[in-house]
Amino acid sequence: MLKDELIYRILRLNLVDAPRVIIPGPRTEFPILFHGPPTRRLVYSLEKARKISKGTAGVPGEAGKGFFTEAVPIEKSLKVGVRGLKAYFVDAEHRDALLDALDSILDLAARAAYCLHVDEALVTVGLGPGGPRVLEVSAPEATMYPGWVGEKDLADTVDAAGGCRADNVHDACEGASHPDVCGESFSFLGARVEFVKVNSTTGALFPRIFAVDFYPGSIAGASFGQQNMTQDMSGCGQKVPDISPGFVSDAKRCRDTWISSPLPFPDVPLSTRLIFSGRASSGFLRALDNSVALAGMLLSLVEEARVRHATSEGLLGSYRAVDVTGLSPDAFSGSDLRQFLASISKAGEAATTTKSATGGAPPVFEYLSVPSLLWNPRGLLGIMALSDLIASEWEILREVRWLQGPWDLEEIHAWQKAYYGVRKRYFARRVDLLWELYRSLPSYKKHEEVLDGLYLLLKDETKQDADTLRKTSALDPASDDFRCAWGIRPATVRRPCLLLPREYSAQGLFGHVLPPVEIKAGSRKIRVPQDSFLVPGAGYDAENDGGVEPEIEVEDDELEGDFFPRVGLNHVLANLLSIPRDMRYRWKVVPEGSRSLSEGRYCLNLGPVLGIAAKEKVTELDRQGRFGIETDRFRYISELGRMAGILAYVFFPDKVDWQAGLLDAWLYREKAGWQRRRLPFPDVVYDRYISNETGQNEVLEFVRKCPEVVLINSIPFSEACKDKLLSYEILSQDPVCAGHLPHTEKARDPGMVLGLLDRHGQVYLKPRYGSGSRGLVFLEKREDEDIYLVQRKEGSIGEEIILRGRSSVGNLVESILRESLRTPGMGGYIVQQGICPARATGGLWGTLEIRVIYQKGGAGRWLRTGMVARVNPGRERFILPGEEIHLRVDEILQTIFPGKAGEIKEDIRKISRRIPPLLEAAQGPGGEISVDLIVDKTGKPWVLEVNSKPATFFRDIGAFGLRRLSIIRILNYSWYLWSRGTPRGTG
Repeated sequence: MLKDELIYRILRLNLVDAPRVIIPGPRTEFPILFHGPPTRRLVYSLEKARKISKGTAGVPGEAGKGFFTEAVPIEKSLKVGVRGLKAYFVDAEHRDALLDALDSILDLAARAAYCLHVDEALVTVGLGPGGPRVLEVSAPEATMYPGWVGEKDLADTVDAAGGCRADNVHDACEGASHPDVCGESFSFLGARVEFVKVNSTTGALFPRIFAVDFYPGSIAGASFGQQNMTQDMSGCGQKVPDISPGFVSDAKRCRDTWISSPLPFPDVPLSTRLIFSGRASSGFLRALDNSVALAGMLLSLVEEARVRHATSEGLLGSYRAVDVTGLSPDAFSGSDLRQFLASISKAGEAATTTKSATGGAPPVFEYLSVPSLLWNPRGLLGIMALSDLIASEWEILREVRWLQGPWDLEEIHAWQKAYYGVRKRYFARRVDLLWELYRSLPSYKKHEEVLDGLYLLLKDETKQDADTLRKTSALDPASDDFRCAWGIRPATVRRPCLLLPREYSAQGLFGHVLPPVEIKAGSRKIRVPQDSFLVPGAGYDAENDGGVEPEIEVEDDELEGDFFPRVGLNHVLANLLSIPRDMRYRWKVVPEGSRSLSEGRYCLNLGPVLGIAAKEKVTELDRQGRFGIETDRFRYISELGRMAGILAYVFFPDKVDWQAGLLDAWLYREKAGWQRRRLPFPDVVYDRYISNETGQNEVLEFVRKCPEVVLINSIPFSEACKDKLLSYEILSQDPVCAGHLPHTEKARDPGMVLGLLDRHGQVYLKPRYGSGSRGLVFLEKREDEDIYLVQRKEGSIGEEIILRGRSSVGNLVESILRESLRTPGMGGYIVQQGICPARATGGLWGTLEIRVIYQKGGAGRWLRTGMVARVNPGRERFILPGEEIHLRVDEILQTIFPGKAGEIKEDIRKISRRIPPLLEAAQGPGGEISVDLIVDKTGKPWVLEVNSKPATFFRDIGAFGLRRLSIIRILNYSWYLWSRGTPRGTG
């Protein structure tokens, strides 16, 4: 990559506002900016961008000499100088005019220089509607450390210095210069580790962040077993951490769960705040980046660390300056250290002030880049020991330039991308090199046991793949109480509890005093006594206990479940109902009267439970996942369902344990992946099961044994879509649709097939109940010749043969019809008029089909979700699954029919919107359908078939908004069916 492009990419990695580097494509918003010789220039169209990239008429493009970025609106620009962590205006006349934005501009410039690893720079900042943005960073070559070497040359440098001995390190790097090194010294004062609390009854997050303080004396020889930790965490001996009084009192609240992890809840990043005395310098911060921040990332869960890095406290070099004016020197050591740490906890309120991460140099600062590690005592202790080692040996370590990071732009980009992307294996060699250096330092023996333990932890983490979750820890810090790691037994709730929303009361939910209430989740039912009900404001401290999770405001086509009041279940009830614990606070109360009575008892129905009926694709596990090509879609349904309070899982209807009354289902969770769980039978079934070769319908058998189950597509509706002849007969009754239907009949014998072939010139033979082009045959009679073209699908490829003579074609048709009678599930053959298609690839043969997806949403009405073009790249006159290409409809129609694309698309909409209601009126209700059409050479659309289990292909064309909408409508329609109590077979 070019230098300027690398600079922009590095800035964006570190969340510094700068122009975004883009690769022009169909979805690019123009104009864009091309950075290339001799100057930058605007590009107003994709055609022009492609010419620049690839060239034209034999002239090579300019892509190798430049790159594209978004065009940022700029009203004025100004120059900001940066030296170390300080920034100042070069253009003094702008200072008074920009008082309101002064700090943000200076911080932005200093941050840009810091993440590019330059300590003297001139930064050009542009001001516009989107706020200040970094447009350019230039630094003189003299600011590059002459003694620096990259990590790849580190081993050679160590050898040249005579080994990594402390007395040789300074000599090896003699002559290096740094604007911040003069007179700098640091001391590690302690650490503040943050955690949050969750009400164990409701799952509600407390509205504040808590912290526990540690000091360096707690590091040496510390052991965290049960013998050294009292039940209330009040032990303050030299061998245990010094716990703040506030933490001890909070520990006595037995109904709380304590959680500590990088990002336990959305938008709640937790940190291990390392507190140092001294004036923060860029060199020292980068040394912390390359040591303690790196260790914190390696000890974190992969997905949580990635999300945390998108917050300000998750960035490299993030720190908070603290003003400790007025404190005595004794506060920095000895017995007053605890009081000093306590004073910092009140920083934002009284004695202390918070300064930006790049402005000012107070005598004390907190380094924030390390995630909370309270759940991991060994890792936390190692981080503290490492911080103490670096601070105490900084006089030596400040001359080791590679410890402060790489300085080549490509290496900076690779290092930071691996760090923010949590590619742990990338840092395996670096961990070895760091410890080779640390062990040479005099102070290493002070913390030798602890640091050796940290090294073993980090080496174990760097052996894992980037997408592998932590397997070495006994705790999952995202969901489990961290007290177990400290040898403290968490308190448990002994009885089932149900939390009602604030607007209800235990006496007023049904208008009078409640008897024992029946709670239902899918097929599971339990009874809860009246005294197990809790209501905010009625014996429940909502303010201190986090209150009820607030309602979510949604827009059109968002999840309907968010409109319902919420209830909370504790983990005891969750276990009794056989539902996952993470769903216990995401269920809702349906309006009174919907499903409030069951066998004379009051019933609170917490649903729906959505089961996705699928077929296990065992042979495709390595390539596509357990559920074949639909694995990703099922994952998305499960994720969005959890957000909406819908328990959505995948099950196999031919593998049900009827005796136990529970399903062996597959549930997806972001951190754990696919999990096999024992879950209750569903309320609503989304049928994606493809019947086996015998034609047996396992979903039908499942529904017959579960009379309360509701189907997204009723069985008669699905059968009508599957039966090509029946769907043709239904649609042909409509005069508008009839004009866009190819003539279709049952293939009774070879004579009638040949008759239709003579009449139309080309026909299709299709299995009546077939799918995926299975068994399809295309026949075409050549003009003025006794020659026939035959194309058919054999396995996953298309086969083409030429037959001469009418009798040979008749013999082929006869063998095909005879074979179909011996094949279960095909239902014989139909013969369909062939349509001469528009050529999708210029002069080459190819087939273009348009798939239109219709679904019902929360209102129970048919809505068009979107459409996709399917193109077969070969000569076959039918689509080959697995070989087909998916394109946007506008793009392909405009290519084939310039000037007529809009008219053709409107015709497609007009025809397709009539089809779902026609099928529904004739057969029964449905909730999802695709209409497949072909466009002939004149631009007229023809309806080929309908499908009740369609693949949407939205992801393939990059239409991620439509992909999400298609899932939301499935979930919303599930709410609609379930809340109405639609009986089996009609929903």
